[in-house]
Amino acid sequence: MIYGIRCYAPISHQELVDYAFANKSILIALNAEKILKAPSELRNLINKNIGYSDGIGAVWALKKKGVDNVLRIPGVELWLEIIKEHHKDKTFY
Repeated sequence: MIYGIRCYAPISHQELVDYAFANKSILIALNAEKILKAPSELRNLINKNIGYSDGIGAVWALKKKGVDNVLRIPGVELWLEIIKEHHKDKTFY
């Protein structure tokens, strides 16, 4: 946890996608601003779902906490991969 926010630290984009589909959770991109300034409602939403390191600030915070091999996953790249892989069997909004 970083400032009360649970941040999932996958080693690949695919691991994150597989984890999200297996847990039927919302993916929420985390950056330094969200980690430091998120109101309690947003913190609760993140902690009930899957927050992942979208910004370099989130990556640095995880590394400082001792998490090795932290990957920065830009949301735009992640969503393009998800849609490319699952456009025939999933819906997106």
